[in-house]
Formats: sequence, structure tokens, C-alpha cells
Amino acid sequence: MKINPNSQNTTQPNYKQSFKALPVAKIRLRNMPAADEFTLYSVGKNDLPFLNELLESLNLEKMYPNIPDKKDFDRWKDMLYGAITNIKFGSDGLLSARKSTPCSVMSYNDINNGTGIYLAHQAAWPIEPNQGTKCAGKSIMRHVFEKAVNEHKNFAMGVPERMSPRGKTSRDYLHELGFVENIKNATIEMHANEKSNKFSDAIKKLDEIMDYKKIDNAEEVDLHTVLNLDLLK
Repeated sequence: MKINPNSQNTTQPNYKQSFKALPVAKIRLRNMPAADEFTLYSVGKNDLPFLNELLESLNLEKMYPNIPDKKDFDRWKDMLYGAITNIKFGSDGLLSARKSTPCSVMSYNDINNGTGIYLAHQAAWPIEPNQGTKCAGKSIMRHVFEKAVNEHKNFAMGVPERMSPRGKTSRDYLHELGFVENIKNATIEMHANEKSNKFSDAIKKLDEIMDYKKIDNAEEVDLHTVLNLDLLK
């Protein structure tokens, strides 16, 4: 499925003026070479030209030629498009890239006067045929948990996708990280208080499989010069 960003009236700033992504963290899986590390970027409205090009470039049919239900590709693109649309309208964004290839994106918002985080949309995709990008989504969540602890957040919440690609839902993924269902609100949540900080617990669990390093004093970068979309086409 191809979605034309122009048809959605998406702003298209000049490339030379638009890219203001900020590197925020490096993450390396402990069972993988250092060269395979993830780099996380904070992204916003100014990065829409690159994010829209990412959406157009992602060739899921090439990545998973044997998926029987082609509607899965639509769901995948819808998840990615949802995150990009949220960023367009003011949500904060995080983009994860393995080596130099983007593999996951999330849109989120601080809520309740900054005491909570709302996880709006997240999408992860393969960068090699017939295999997912291991921990692409978890690399972003590791940074979200770090933010939650450092900023003394009380909770994080989201509404899981009802159906994700390949018949899976995001509930299992979020449960594994420590989120619990709030049936009354139809949300999935994580909380922290004086007695128990689930964000810290999630960090400890993820740090068993990955090394996280926050990037301090980083400078804004042009995503077009530091990332490559060729593997996704």
C-alpha cells in the first residue's frame, strides 16, 4: 500500500531548513555486535519530510513476501501513518534506527500536567526480509522508561492496537514490559509511587538484554545525511 503524504495535506518544509532531529540515546543488544547498535532520535514537525519519505519507502511486500493476508501490510502502514500524523499535530516523537536504517517510531504526549505519558502510536518494521528487527520497539520503550524515571512520572498509558501485523496485538508486547490492563478505561497502564516504581522495574528487566547510553549535549542532525532508507525500498 502506498500513501501519498501530499494527499493528506501534510506540510512539506524545505529539506535544508526542516531537519532538526536530536540524537538522544545509543542502545546495544548484548548478544549483538557493537556495529548493530540502535540510535534513538527525538523527532518533531520539522522532520515530517523525512518521516513521510520513510512511509513511502517502506516496502513490506518485499520484506514479507509469504504473508498470506495482504491486509497486514495496510495495518502496518496505518500504524506508522498514525504515529507520523500525531507528530504532525504536535505530539513528541522518537525514531529508532539500527545501524543507519530506521526500524521503529513512536508518538507520545506528556499528560496530566506532566505527571504522565500517553503512548499514542508505535510501529516497528523489518529491515531484512522475513525477519523482524529484534528489540526495535523495546529500544524506544527503554528511553521512555528512562524519561519517566528522570521526570518523576506517575504513570504511562496507551490504547493498544486491536490488530497488528501477522495477527498479533501490541498487548502481549506491553504486558511483557510490565503494563497491566485497565478494563474500565480500555487502556493499558504502568504506574509508579513511593512503594513501587514499575518504570524502574522495566528498566532493570530491559538492561538484562541491552546496554543503554544517554547522549548528552547532542547537536541537531539532518536525518537525510545520517540515515539511509535504501534497505526498506
